Amino acid sequence: SGFDSENISLPLNLTTAARSSRLFADASRIPIQGMMTREGSTTVLQALESLPITLNNHHQGVTPSDYSKNPKLPNVVNILSTNRDRKGKEFISTVEGAKGLPVWATQFHPEKNIFEQTRAIPKHWWPYEQISHTRAAVAASQYMANFFVDQARGSSHRYETAEEEWKALVYQKTTTTSMAPGFAQIYTFRGDED
Repeated sequence: SGFDSENISLPLNLTTAARSSRLFADASRIPIQGMMTREGSTTVLQALESLPITLNNHHQGVTPSDYSKNPKLPNVVNILSTNRDRKGKEFISTVEGAKGLPVWATQFHPEKNIFEQTRAIPKHWWPYEQISHTRAAVAASQYMANFFVDQARGSSHRYETAEEEWKALVYQKTTTTSMAPGFAQIYTFRGDED
């Protein structure tokens, strides 16, 4: 606990494992349309490591030193990136399952660049979260979403009928803004629901 990383967007400090990771390997090959440098197109990975586009909203996290104190953790997850909060305290910002485990986690919120438009809050008219909506931020967010969906496609779970599948989809639930402005729109589930 004790991190000063609420409402701050940062570039990722990639580890040596990041470029060959399952999560980021393709990001180094995907150009962001319309973003050019002298060397050519800017890639998603270049944007993630050079631009403040990953929104952090936390006071808790895991430091690299705490990670290294637990000898079991390197068998479970590899560190792909770290960041530093406003006071310079380092935290792990991206991990990937070790030995091919299908596990990925981010300390930042890759979904917010596309889906959260909280520029001005009614009654206050001040920005709640400093979320980047630049071309690079949206491209990085879309990359993360595409990666997540591709991993889900690998699941062998299937519904026996289209009706069963339809009943299981989130479209059956109602969204709410009850946690705004922290989360502009959420789904809530009760424990007694199917």
